Parts: sequence; structure tokens; C-alpha cells
Amino acid sequence: MAFNKYGKLDAALVNQLDGLLGFEVPQDYKEFLIKTNGGRFDFEDEHYMLIKNKKIWIDVLYGNKKSKRSSLLFWNNEYGDEIPESAIIIGDTQDHGFIVYICAGVQKGIYFWDDVLSIEGSSIEGKNAYFVANDMNEFLKKFNISIKKFDLFAKTSNIDEKIGEDNILYKAPNEKKMQVIDAITFKRFMHPCDEFII
Repeated sequence: MAFNKYGKLDAALVNQLDGLLGFEVPQDYKEFLIKTNGGRFDFEDEHYMLIKNKKIWIDVLYGNKKSKRSSLLFWNNEYGDEIPESAIIIGDTQDHGFIVYICAGVQKGIYFWDDVLSIEGSSIEGKNAYFVANDMNEFLKKFNISIKKFDLFAKTSNIDEKIGEDNILYKAPNEKKMQVIDAITFKRFMHPCDEFII
């Protein structure tokens, strides 16, 4: 699953969320922000939630961004009074619904908030929130998102006829051999700080 992260966040900055939001944000979500600063899914991948037989395609998971489109604080300031207490809006979908993390209580978990009523049976007066996962780790596993670090010895390869000019060499930390990834994928998903998200 290709997930294009926005970068990294300083742990001290992420820990300020508790004070800004007025409740304790789960550690698993803080760790996600520290490692990625949020990001976007690749449009070509199968990154949807199946809710009532409807595919809901996830678009963005928010971070600390100046752009309103990707800003965690912007969307929570904008819609925070419309979600339960101890809840945080963590992302959105391609049809403009939201991903909400209820951080405490019996309903704790991650939900799809059908704000635009795209699912049959959703209503503002009735139910328009649908359970997705118990926590951030379970949410990421559902979409096969993992964060892997590599020690990069990367360059466009022309040293091995079997590899060819369209590929990149890299070496993972716990492996002895160089591996190959195609150059287009490398350019699209490699982050300068040596983390590769798949």
C-alpha cells in the first residue's frame, strides 16, 4: 500500500496536542504523527473502507501542515464542535467524509464520519458514523501501511545488466545484500530522510 508521508514531526510538538485539544491523544496516534506527519494515499491503490457495501476511499491523513487541506488543527478547529468530546478528526476521504478518532470512553476507536451523507441510510439526525478500527495500529494494518527504514546506497543503476537503467539499488538495515526497486516508484515514494513507506 503506497502512502506518501509528509515528513516527520518533533515528539515535543506532537505532545502539545493534548493541551491544544483539551484531552489526551492516544500514544499510537502520536507515534504515527512523529513518523509521518500525516500523508496521502496513492490514488492507484486499493485504499478503501467497505461500509454497507460502499467503497469509501481514504484520501488524506492530516499532519502539521500550513496547507489547510492537510492541517490537523485546521479541520479540528473547523469541525471540532460537531464531533464527540475527546475525539479528533485525523483525515478525510475522497467524497469529503472524515476519519475520526474517539480517544476515550466506551466508543473509543476510529470511525468514518459520513458528514456528506454518502452512504444510504446515513442522516444528520440519526447514524452517520461507522466503526473502522479499535486504534491507529489496527487502522494502519487494515490498509497494509508499514514504515520501513533503509540505509540508502541509492543511485540510478547501470552497473548490472540484470538491473538496467530504470531501477534503484538500496540496502535495508538488517540485510547484507543490495535490493532493487524501480526508479519511478523510488522517486514517487522515497522521502529525503531515508524512510520508505509501503
